[in-house]
Amino acid sequence: MTIAKNTLEGSAEPFLKRVENVLDELASERGTYMARAKDLREDIKSIYTEAKDKGIAVPALKALVKERELQKKIAALGDGLDIDAASQFKQLADALGGPLGEYAKRRASEAEDNRDLRPRNLRENDKTREDADNLAKVGRGPDAVDSLAKH
Repeated sequence: MTIAKNTLEGSAEPFLKRVENVLDELASERGTYMARAKDLREDIKSIYTEAKDKGIAVPALKALVKERELQKKIAALGDGLDIDAASQFKQLADALGGPLGEYAKRRASEAEDNRDLRPRNLRENDKTREDADNLAKVGRGPDAVDSLAKH
């Protein structure tokens, strides 16, 4: 069946074919990229193996690599801001953000808060249950060991 060029379908068909061709090229490029990335991941794995053979703790090395990647990302956050926005960013970061977690640590140390932050089910377990004696008789509850020893 031939589609007439003066219809909506006829007008859209060349665009559809062009998009499909570009998607095919994209899939080919993605395959090439994935193959190259696989080689690079294998290189990283062999470097970690060498480090392990030299007595370096691989989890510590991986953590350091991640930390340095994050530091690079943090350093680049203000890039591209205009002068006013960069000034405000620096002011806010100094006052509120700081290095990763510094603000949160400072706030936690300043707080003299004695709230129990555990989930409700853990807070409720600390309370004495009304049926604790009955639970102990059947080998359950916090007093079960003592109750069983008495019987």
